[in-house]
Amino acid sequence: GMDSIETSVIAVLIVLIGALLITIVLVRRTVAQPIVRLAHAVSTLAGGGLSASVAVTNRDELGVLQRSFNQTSQALRLADERVAEQQRLLERRVEERTAELRHTLGELQAASQAEAELRIAIRDLSMPIVPILDGIVVMPLIGLIDTDRAQSIITALLHGIEQHGARTVFLD
Repeated sequence: GMDSIETSVIAVLIVLIGALLITIVLVRRTVAQPIVRLAHAVSTLAGGGLSASVAVTNRDELGVLQRSFNQTSQALRLADERVAEQQRLLERRVEERTAELRHTLGELQAASQAEAELRIAIRDLSMPIVPILDGIVVMPLIGLIDTDRAQSIITALLHGIEQHGARTVFLD
């Protein structure tokens, strides 16, 4: 009678609960754990860990998502390597260009120094002070004399008088 129906119902309930527990364990193993691993790998990737990858556990939508994640991670890793290589090339080019500019600057400084020395030599040649006798010097005046040149002539003349101990100066 009733006892056998109750026993049957209890037996069916035990089988159903067992099946439900097995289903929960299988769902946890096949869905929940891969999703947790995928979420962890996404966090690693977001934190800069470009070598993050996950195992592809099945062929369903979850497997497609796992493969897509691995492909994305690999693409980011390759892009990062290309950027790093471009940065190395750029740094090397900047170093080469800086060395070229330093060399050019050195040449310009040397040319500027040579030009300054040449100007001094030309100035001295254009305002020569020639000692002719003891205490007598001659300064020939060559070319146009403007205010700046007149000041340079006076300075050179005073220096020449002092240098040669001249008492008499002839300006020609």
